[in-house]
Order: sequence, then C-alpha cells, then structure tokens
Amino acid sequence: IKIYLNSSYNIYDWVRIKKNQIEDDVKIDVGANYYLIKGEPLELFRHGMVRKKYGNYSKPEGNYLISLNNSPGYVSDYVSKLTFNVPDSVQGDKLGTYDPWTSAPTLRIYDLDMKSLDYQYINIYMSAKSEVENKTRNLCFFGDSLTAMGYITKHVKDKLIEYGLTNTRLIGVNSNLDDEENRFTATGGYSWSNYTENPSTLPSDLGNNHLWNPNKNDIDFEYFMQSYGDSGNMDYVIVLLGWNDYDMRTTKWPDYASEGISAIERKARKFINTLHSQYPNCKILLSGYHVSTTMERNMHPNLPYEARNKFVWELNDLYKKLETEFSYAYFVHVSSQFDSYNNMRKTEAKPNIYAENTVTMITDDVHPAVEGYYQYGDAELRCLMHLMKNES
Repeated sequence: IKIYLNSSYNIYDWVRIKKNQIEDDVKIDVGANYYLIKGEPLELFRHGMVRKKYGNYSKPEGNYLISLNNSPGYVSDYVSKLTFNVPDSVQGDKLGTYDPWTSAPTLRIYDLDMKSLDYQYINIYMSAKSEVENKTRNLCFFGDSLTAMGYITKHVKDKLIEYGLTNTRLIGVNSNLDDEENRFTATGGYSWSNYTENPSTLPSDLGNNHLWNPNKNDIDFEYFMQSYGDSGNMDYVIVLLGWNDYDMRTTKWPDYASEGISAIERKARKFINTLHSQYPNCKILLSGYHVSTTMERNMHPNLPYEARNKFVWELNDLYKKLETEFSYAYFVHVSSQFDSYNNMRKTEAKPNIYAENTVTMITDDVHPAVEGYYQYGDAELRCLMHLMKNES
C-alpha cells in the first residue's frame, strides 16, 4: 500500500509540475532600458524577445505574439519588429508617459488565444546629436572575436565622427582594418578569464591578459593605460564577453562546467569592481549576444543552437542583475535589436546531395554579416549617446 500511495503522489506531483511548466513555459526577454537617437530609427525585433523555459528552444517565437502596450507614439508596428522613429523636433528625454507607472511603454507576450503570459515595462531614453558636447573622451572596447573583427568599433567611431564628436577617441591594444584609429582590445576565443586571471594559468593559445600587472600580480587598468601609451581617463568601457566561457566550458574553462553562470558572474564582478576602483567615473556597458534563427545553418561545431539560445537568455539575466546592482553599469540587450534572420552570413547551397534546388543557408551561426556587426554597434552607440548627453 505504501508503494502504491507513494507512486500516486509522484504521479500527481509530476502532473502538477507539467502543468506549471506549460503555464510558465514562455517569458519575454527584453532589456529594462532602450535608447534612441532623435532622427534615427530604433528597431526592436520580436524574434529576439522571446525565451522558453521548457521544450523546444529552436523557434521560441512560433506560438506566441508580442505587442507594445501604452504605445508612446512615433512607432510603426510590423509582424517582425517595432520601429521607433522620433524626429529631432521632439522635446524631452524619455519617450512615453510614465506617471502613473502603469501607463509606461510595456512589451507583453500572449499565446495564440490572446492570453497574457508575461510583460515588462521599458524605459525609452532619447538623445539628440546636438545635445552631446564634443569634448575629449576615451572609449575602450573589450571582447572576443565579434569585437576583434573590428566592424563594431569602426562603425561606432565613424558614426561619432559623423555626429561631429571628433574628440571622442577609441583606445586599446590593437588596430584593425584600414584605420589605425579603430582601436580595441579583443581576441578571438577570449572570455572573462582572459581579462581577469593570471595569464600563466590560462591555456597557452589564449594566455595573454592585457590587463595583468606582474608587479601587482593582479589586473590593473591604470597599468593597461600606461602600457599602451594612452593618456587621460577611461571614460567608457564596452564589454562583449561571455560566449566563449560557455562554448569552451569543458576544454578551456572547466570552472564554467562546474559552476555554471556563476563562474562568469565571479569574473565579471572582479572586472567591474577593479575598473571602478581605479576610474570611478567610468561607465561600463555590458553587451549581450544575439539569438539564433530557425533558418537552415551550418551550426557551431561545439554547441547546438537551442543550447546557445538558452545560454544567451541566462547571460542576459546576469547582465540585467549587474545593471541593477551597479549604478555605473548599463546592459545593452542586443538580441532584441539584432535581426538574426537577415543579418547573418549566407550562401546558396543544395539542401541534400540529390536535390536540384538550392536553399539559403547561414554559413556561421555565431559571427554575423557586416550589417549584423553594425546593429551591434548601433545598440551600443545609442546607449553611449544617452550617457554622454547626461555627463555631469
């Protein structure tokens, strides 16, 4: 009898858990804060806003709808995206009505029966190019291969020049492409470990830590500035890291395999706290990654795209947490500002060896086409313009 009763209880508990899973299956995944530049569009892509907790991660947007409630105006609503286009003539620093709070712009997710499943209020901050002073500033980018390609940083630099902010300069270790002023500190395969740990303890092929001061036996941002001949303050640091911590969790960074996302959090906190202690006025932008699409693709060799999406959502949660905790840290939610259906590198290929037709195939599920890098740069630049406008 005991066995029977215990089995009944377990079956009941299993049904209850499954019911909770169905009800709690999907969440909206967006940033708390978005930034736009007056006179330029801000596009938010719906397929980068949905996350699933259970089941199939490959096409999370397939059975759900996303709407913008309490529309703040100047918005066009499309099946795939929302587009905000605010003219230069519009006054104010925020788009929408926020008093009372419940009237604030809200992204809400529904099932196909229009049952509301989850929502999030968002802040939409606005800046005008004419409101940002052209004064001396230092920007430093830290990252992995997505930054090391140089497209993000060059796009940001070129746009700053276009805006007349010629005294804002990029600093760092490397220069790339055809522009010696397009500087950044980034290397393919790098993770948070490469910017926080003793290089002698790192894998030999990824052993250099440009922040490491051997005299202190620790990371040192002032030492970094002196080593590479950069003067003045570190005013803004833009970080695009985390992907390789997970991608190479068993081969390069076994602490992630044992600690999970907390391994990244531990290293990110060290980076943030050390930087702030040496440059207390420096603002830190934590940039997320894009999510995969359901298009035919050449998958990353070490990671199924379903697991990749799940990790991006976990990384978003961590960076949201750090943004809330540190007043000088800002999270850039890239996946909602990136068109992963259209801005990845593609080719035409036969779907199988016997087929006569060809299909469009994404050749790299991680590294986007050039226009995809531009979307990363735009998302970071919009946040930078807001912060530079409000400098004390």
